[in-house]
Amino acid sequence: MNMVVIPAKKFVLQKNHYFFDIQFTDKQNESLTLILNIATRRVLTVRSILLPEGKVSNGSRLVQHFQAGVILGGEVTGEEPRPTRELIGYRTLNVYSPNHYYEHFYVNSERYAWQNLRGEQFGHGDMDYATCYKFEEDMYIFTFREKIIPVCSVFFFDYIIGRCTGKFLGITSQGEIQTSRAGAFIYKMSYNCYPTGIAPR
Repeated sequence: MNMVVIPAKKFVLQKNHYFFDIQFTDKQNESLTLILNIATRRVLTVRSILLPEGKVSNGSRLVQHFQAGVILGGEVTGEEPRPTRELIGYRTLNVYSPNHYYEHFYVNSERYAWQNLRGEQFGHGDMDYATCYKFEEDMYIFTFREKIIPVCSVFFFDYIIGRCTGKFLGITSQGEIQTSRAGAFIYKMSYNCYPTGIAPR
């Protein structure tokens, strides 16, 4: 996957896949992320919005809108990106750096739980609002919106190569709105199998 941020920032990860993050000079509280495959010509856009202080939507100051699309000018192949439940029940390890290890558990279609296993937040954890789209086989777009700290994310999970690429949008300790890029090695550790007739939301 390639990542290009306008103004220019770029990651090169895997052929045909691109991650664009567009920041608006006149709307610093918003950003538009485009994940695309130039071979299949499939696209998913995620618009992330930080609401003004004091305003909350569904428990968070962050709002995200999703829209699937296509690249015009050629044959479109493969399945359209769509919401998925495929990660529900998985526990994963996300290693952002030698000092930043996080465990994720995908609880249901609206929430995920996390805890820090190594780093400054060691022992800390929470459950936040989340959305997951399937982009292709073993490839997902995962986003979360925190309840307490005003920050959200957009990540492209590639379980084929065990990597994720993405960004955070939020407020710094100095009160400034900031978009920062991030990436991790990702590992599936276990899967929680539910009895017949019982399933999370």
